[in-house]
Order: sequence, then structure tokens, then C-alpha cells
Amino acid sequence: MFTVPALLDVWTGLRNSMRTYLPGTDSWIEPNNLSVAGRSFTLTIGSVYERILYLYRQLFASTADAFHLEFRHAFEYGITRAPPAPAQGAVSFVIVSPPYNVVPAGETMVRSDGIIFITTSDVTPDMNGNCTVNVRATSSGSITNTLPSTPLAFVPDPNYLNLATQASVGPGGLGGGADIETDDSLRARVLLRKQFPPHGGAASDYEEWALAVPGVTRAFISPFISTDATQVAKPLTIYPLFDNTRVNGLPTAQDLLIVADALALRQPVTARLYVAAATAVPVNIQINALQTDSPNLRASIAANLAAMFLELVPVVTVQNGFTLPVPWIDEAIGRARGYVRHELLQPVGELVTFPVGSLPTLGTVSYGA
Repeated sequence: MFTVPALLDVWTGLRNSMRTYLPGTDSWIEPNNLSVAGRSFTLTIGSVYERILYLYRQLFASTADAFHLEFRHAFEYGITRAPPAPAQGAVSFVIVSPPYNVVPAGETMVRSDGIIFITTSDVTPDMNGNCTVNVRATSSGSITNTLPSTPLAFVPDPNYLNLATQASVGPGGLGGGADIETDDSLRARVLLRKQFPPHGGAASDYEEWALAVPGVTRAFISPFISTDATQVAKPLTIYPLFDNTRVNGLPTAQDLLIVADALALRQPVTARLYVAAATAVPVNIQINALQTDSPNLRASIAANLAAMFLELVPVVTVQNGFTLPVPWIDEAIGRARGYVRHELLQPVGELVTFPVGSLPTLGTVSYGA
């Protein structure tokens, strides 16, 4: 494999060439005009090598810089960087007093940290003044995602004097907010597209389509488990994960709706599809005889275990039938800074099994004597 030579090696080669092809001269002796010229040539040749190395990196999606990754490799496959997206979902509120007139679209409400949301449609109160309406953030990013029951303060509207002063986010939360897609995420989608060309609705197609939704970091496909023996066409279940914005990556109801709407635009017309949240199954870990025990060592172990679950543990599907190898836990503990030895009391055995549709997550890490 060719490697770019160091400048010192280029300079040494030039000096030796001058001595060979210019008899009677010796650029190794200072001061010498050939030595000065050789240094200049060395920098020029070094720049050419660096340029060649740069161009070589741009040839492959796995190594290309951001510009060429997005506007060359991704562009040629019709893949675009996922833009930032605002959170949206349903909120509820009660009109202060009659008359219960229609609340027009565009009413503004503010979260305690200043994030602004607006209603996206008109809403007619019921006979008691209760209203439920969809809202969307005026800005984009994962920061706009909002937990269920979060209070939102209405901005007073002089045209609707008896408007509520506060709204409450619905049980599905406000979801779908995402930051602009990172280079690593875009690179993974381009490589997925190259490794698994479209097949008219194969499992890899659904994974690619789900990953194109802003905020989705992983997606797992599994045949839907049905007890109907007469069922001919088996539906698929999509389990999307939002690792950067949700606890354990598990989506809210609003997140699932956004993914389902996006997939509906691309799935084959005959496909039967479910978009569901995986069920978190915490894996509790008990460590005994840890040497040399310290707060810093425990923090390093916790970080390693969290990284292991994020990088290696998938949603369990019919195809992957994932089981968690207990040695993975031992290995993650053993990589901690300052580690000497330990005994793993829980989990026991070599493998931990889980039901289909579950996501093994890091549970409680406890320490014994």
C-alpha cells in the first residue's frame, strides 16, 4: 500500500538525486544554493502528495469529507442530508369562559425556556370549552421535543379575550424535532444504499426509508407476529429509534406517527406495515470484588456499559433473534480506566434472551463486596 512520504524523506531523496545527476555538486554541504532549491522543491512535491491523498479520500463514501459526501456520493443516489425539523403534536386547553368561539390557527404559546409553538389549524371548543389542537414549533431541532403534560403559556390574543392562559402537552408528547443530520449518519445511509440496492420493498428498503426521517438513528424490521394461520401476506413491523433525543432511543406516539407518515409515501401499495415502539427491557448488573474500587472507576464502567448497549444491542426481531452475550458485559467493565479485576454476579450464565420487539437497555448497576 502506498503511503505519503514524510517531507524529510522527500528532501533526502532530492539531495541524493542532485548528487547523482549533478556531478561535482553536493547539496548536503551548507551553505549551498542547491540546498535552498531542494527545500523549495520538497514543499512543492509534498503539496502534490497531500493533494493526491485528499483526492483519494474523496473517491469513497466511507472516507469522503463532508462536501464530497453530501454533494457527490449522496447526490448521485438521490440522497439528501436530513434537514432540522420542528417538534409537533397535540396540546389541550380550556377556554376561560363563554362564548366558546372557534380558536383560529396561528395562536402562539411559549414553553418555559422560550421555545415558541403555534397552532396549525382552527379548533372548535366542546360545550365545556375543552379544546385539543395540533401545534408545531417555530424553530427546529431536538430541543423542541416536549414531554407529555408539559405546560405551555399562551401569548395573549386581543382578538380572543377569553382564550386560555395555559395549555398542556398531550399524552403523546411533541415529537419529530431533530437537528440537522450529522456526517456520520449521512455516511451510514449512503453506505447502506450502496450495499443494499432497492429491491421493491425489501427489509433493507424500509430501513433506508426510516433512517431518512429526521431524528431516526436506527431502525429494525421484523415480520409482524400474527396468530391468524390463514394470513397470506405477512405485515412488517418497523421499530425506529431516536438515540440522540429520546431516553433509550424509544420514540413517543408522535414520533411514530411522523415515521409512519414518511413510510406511507414510499412503501409499496400492497404492503402491510406497522410502526411500533420497542419495549425496553432493563438488564440489571451487579458487580462484586471490584478492584480498585473508586468513584472514577465506577463512572468509567457506567460509560463503557452505556456505549456497549448503544453500539451493539439491537431491537430483538424475528430475524436477528438477538441474545446478549454476558462476556460483552465483562469486556465493557474490563476496559474501564483503573480496572484490575471483578466478579460478575448478575446476569448469570453466558446468554440473556429477550422476546421479539424488545430493546435490551442498561438497567441498574450495583456493587457488592
